[in-house]
Amino acid sequence: MRGIALTDLTRSLSKVSVHRQAKPAVQIKNLKERLSTGVTTYCERDYYEDDIVETYYRLPLRCFADFSFDELCKLKYSSQIMMDSSVCTLFENDANEYRVVEKIRSSMWRWGAGRNVWNEVVDAHNGIRTFTLDLGPEFDVHLDYTTGNNPFGYSEHERLFLDGVFGFLIHYRGRHVMTIGFSIMARRVLLLQQVQLKEARGNRFLYQLPTPYLPYVITRMKAAFPRHTINVIDGQDLVNKTTQDYTRALQWADSNGSDDRAHSTALRAALEHLHKDRNRIEQFYQNISPFTFTGKSNYTNHLTHHEVA
Repeated sequence: MRGIALTDLTRSLSKVSVHRQAKPAVQIKNLKERLSTGVTTYCERDYYEDDIVETYYRLPLRCFADFSFDELCKLKYSSQIMMDSSVCTLFENDANEYRVVEKIRSSMWRWGAGRNVWNEVVDAHNGIRTFTLDLGPEFDVHLDYTTGNNPFGYSEHERLFLDGVFGFLIHYRGRHVMTIGFSIMARRVLLLQQVQLKEARGNRFLYQLPTPYLPYVITRMKAAFPRHTINVIDGQDLVNKTTQDYTRALQWADSNGSDDRAHSTALRAALEHLHKDRNRIEQFYQNISPFTFTGKSNYTNHLTHHEVA
């Protein structure tokens, strides 16, 4: 199974005082002394030329050997200037925990330019780590996310299309059966953007769910993210966006000639299926009983999401 097993996300983050959220690193105990020790032990003296608390972004990763996962994440979040390439590489390429924190920060930026809200990053991180379908050992959840800083697109591990930054990949008896795509916004808003079965037929695992699967996913999201407001994608907007995405991909594939003929054929089939399935998809994201829509909506990245009560 590809993706990150949620059980592998073992390290936690801690909150800071509300007025310190823009720079949570200031609440690290003995910060200046520990930075100085790191420089003395691992680096050249040249880094002392300025106040080290203001210039730690210049330091390579080896200078932070004494800092915990939580502390290094706070340092990275607090820096208004890009940190040394060795630190950036850790947050961009680490297969598991550092990368997840960086993707939360990126999601908040890509879906609403949210920043200076460290405690919200902590809540989102806790929600991702603790999500479960609560259906027993036959079900397993892995995490995936988009490549780079993309707000949606192909995922890093499974190479499937996500309609948000993150994807919970639901496995039943070791087989990928459902994808839950979502993004995190500032102000503790979670955008539920994709609840999609992997296969159109043979989904007998659905009989083990106590309710239809979209409301059940909302239930589980609320349980994992109790401080977040859940907003469900507008089905019509989703279909229109997906159609545009497929059309652009088809145009690109066609422009590359015979080498992409198989890809072009698959995209044409997907577009035809999407056209036939439009009404069902639009209705699917409306049927959330026993939940209701509050009447409030969130419009970002040209997509409408409806708040759930």
